[in-house]
Amino acid sequence: MKKKLLTMLLLAFLSVGVVACSNEDQGKIGNSNQSEETSNAQLGSDKEGETTKKETEEPKAQTEAPKVQTEAPKAEITIERQVVFDQDGIIITATGIDLKGSFMGPEIKLLIENNSEKKLTVQARNVSVNGYMVDTSMSAEVSPGKKANDSLTITKSSIKECGIENIAYADFSFHIFNSDSWSDSFDTDMIHIETSCVNSYTQSYDDSGEVIYENNGIKIVSKGISEDASFMGTPLVLYIENNTEDAITIQARNVSINGFMVDQIFSCEIMPGKKAIDAVTFMKSDIEENQIKSIDEVEISFHIFKTDGWDTIQDTDPVTISFK
Repeated sequence: MKKKLLTMLLLAFLSVGVVACSNEDQGKIGNSNQSEETSNAQLGSDKEGETTKKETEEPKAQTEAPKVQTEAPKAEITIERQVVFDQDGIIITATGIDLKGSFMGPEIKLLIENNSEKKLTVQARNVSVNGYMVDTSMSAEVSPGKKANDSLTITKSSIKECGIENIAYADFSFHIFNSDSWSDSFDTDMIHIETSCVNSYTQSYDDSGEVIYENNGIKIVSKGISEDASFMGTPLVLYIENNTEDAITIQARNVSINGFMVDQIFSCEIMPGKKAIDAVTFMKSDIEENQIKSIDEVEISFHIFKTDGWDTIQDTDPVTISFK
């Protein structure tokens, strides 16, 4: 009986030990599996995050040099070398044209040869470009037996006012005189020079505005008060055509602003068949003295005469121009 009891107790003890060992092993296996699952989950999360990062990251733009659209270079404007005057030992040759010229404007290059026995001064007169009268600068002194390279400079302001984009042709004359005595002066015939763009460029003429005089082949158009007042005063811009056969001069007379008489500056010379953009400048001092705050009305008349001989062509009636 005691043996049987001891045997049963021993079996019970062994049974409890086996169960305990079995639970411990299962726990170890479970923890190992859980750790492996956690590791795999973290790895999957890392891979998923990396994939998401790759998916959300914008691809780097391929940087290319910007394409610059360049215009075809404009053909250089030139003139053929040509003798434009040859008389009494004086030879003037046009050697070229420089559109950039000086700070004053484009230049027609000239070679002047003085084979006379006198010191001479050569100046430009009656210059027009593409049919528009323009302001210029030129005065060259040449000693006897000497040569000089000089330029006929066309002012930038004239080019701009007339809307000249390219110089297709130019017309002018020379005034030549003795530098020491200012005697023995003479004016050459008109000289015509064409550039390389004469057949490809057409000058437009803006005659828009109020026609204030049109008679005897002469047309005057008011283009309004310019906003570009000078230190001398305020300009009334005019477009003028001379369709006569004579060189003419036009001057202003009896000018008033808003009923007040004012002094002005205006004298425009125009060669036959040419046009001009010019301005009647109302003196700043008169405008201030008469306390004129705005120019509402201008009354003006013109004295028109032949430049050669001063024969009167027309003294116009007063013309009223309203700017209200």
